[in-house]
Amino acid sequence: VPRPIECRMDNMSVPRRVFLEAQGLDEALGDTRLNGVDLAWRLHAQGVPRVYADKAAAFIWRPVTFTEEAARNYLFGYALRMLEDKTHDPEITRRFSVLRGFARASLDGMVVPFYQQACQRSEENTRLMGYAYRRVLRYELFQGYQDARKGRPPRIATWN
Repeated sequence: VPRPIECRMDNMSVPRRVFLEAQGLDEALGDTRLNGVDLAWRLHAQGVPRVYADKAAAFIWRPVTFTEEAARNYLFGYALRMLEDKTHDPEITRRFSVLRGFARASLDGMVVPFYQQACQRSEENTRLMGYAYRRVLRYELFQGYQDARKGRPPRIATWN
């Protein structure tokens, strides 16, 4: 049986009555990837059992630009902190590794702007740029989490 932190909306099935009793999805989270976690957390608190069907599979795919993906990662980090505040579940910080040390944060602040420029200038889906892409996306997630942690309003990721 998956823990609430492992639940996702893309293949969750909940009877309508139970969904409505749980007050549906929390639009304040702003990130659809975390709505399943939040709903599973609330259903768990109400004693609704979870069943895992290992043959159930769902794939949701749509093409996005690198800038859109960076913005999505930022908002995901922001929503993670909101969900953490809401549930008080320490598993969130462990599961998503959203905390960084001072040295890593300082290094990221110096190097990531160069990676961002390189990612924007390169052709998307270039395998050689994979490390830089991952580093920038991870940085955006950290920034979103830190902004929410410090009580800042979410920003729109625009580093064009």
